[in-house]
Amino acid sequence: MFPPEESPGHPRPAAAAVEIAPLTGLRGIAAAWVALMHLWLALGSPAFALTAGPATLDFTALAATGYFGVDLFFVLSGFLIGHRFVAAAISGERAPDLGRFWLRRCRRVLPAYYVQLVILLVASLAWTGSLGTDWATIASHFAMLFLLVPPDAVPLNGVYWTLPVEWFSYAMVPILAWLLRSARVGYVLLALLVWVVTFRMLCLETFLEGRETWHTDYGSIMHLRSRIDQFFFGMLAAYAYIRLPEKRRRGALMLALGLVATLALAFGVHHLVPDWLTAGRAPWLFVHYTATGAALALVVYGAAGDGRFAQRALASAPLLWLGAISYSLYLWHGVVFALPAKLGVETWPHAHRWVAAAALVALALVVSWASYRFVEMRFYAPSTSPWRKKA
Repeated sequence: MFPPEESPGHPRPAAAAVEIAPLTGLRGIAAAWVALMHLWLALGSPAFALTAGPATLDFTALAATGYFGVDLFFVLSGFLIGHRFVAAAISGERAPDLGRFWLRRCRRVLPAYYVQLVILLVASLAWTGSLGTDWATIASHFAMLFLLVPPDAVPLNGVYWTLPVEWFSYAMVPILAWLLRSARVGYVLLALLVWVVTFRMLCLETFLEGRETWHTDYGSIMHLRSRIDQFFFGMLAAYAYIRLPEKRRRGALMLALGLVATLALAFGVHHLVPDWLTAGRAPWLFVHYTATGAALALVVYGAAGDGRFAQRALASAPLLWLGAISYSLYLWHGVVFALPAKLGVETWPHAHRWVAAAALVALALVVSWASYRFVEMRFYAPSTSPWRKKA
């Protein structure tokens, strides 16, 4: 999803931020996980299993729960976007300038998004003779306000629904950091958990009663008001990372615990409550985002903790490259993966579908790299190659 401004490095609050390579790798994994799910759906939801003799390893759950990648993006953003504000709150120093903060966010996020919007509109006009939607919806997309249009409005790109969720979380980060300065961490966390669980219950009530209001409908359960705890978990990971000296971070242990918890949640959800969102399965509906956010916060904290595994695995050259193009990959993979439906790929023989999958992945990577290279870097070029390992 949205790329961070830059990754925090040295734990001293006043230090200049530098890149934490494993977090860039994690960003690549998040984008790839979401893309894997959409590719799996586009191909007709085939089984992802490896058979060796009598043993069979079924990885279908990892494809079916690719939406966990969105949760990972949100937690990462809480850590990466919030770290300067958290550092200032801890040290008592002045918070970062909000004007400069928003200007950098706009330069980092909007160009690739606007370029894709224009391309999609022009393509629709060329192929169908119309823009495919009304001008009010188009304006709401450019203003990043399309979640406020009527509930039956459909984003021009399926992944767009997550963009306002993260975009408006940036306005919450300074407030949450101020709360960390002004109140005990436990009280802030408790208040947020009460809020999100209550809001999720209200969303479920509208679902069960088949009604919608201007302030709550069932779709809102996926939006910021219901997931602010995930961003805060990321900020708490940054809080612990800054407060603890390097020798006490126990990054490898926290990373291992987070990975085990995340995988357990993914496989458990897939096999026990796969329709928890579409069917409104309580009580899991009330705790899903919180549980995944907490598990992924351990992953983010552990990956940032300078562990040997994190450096070797998450900071490998392929993952760093994938992390660099992750925002463009997030934007473009859905457009590319819409091709199978037009070609009827889900009805092809099994082997042919895998060939089509490989071709689609290659095309998505090429298009995403072009977007990163010729759009993103034009407006926000990093000082060094983002997939080059940092010292």
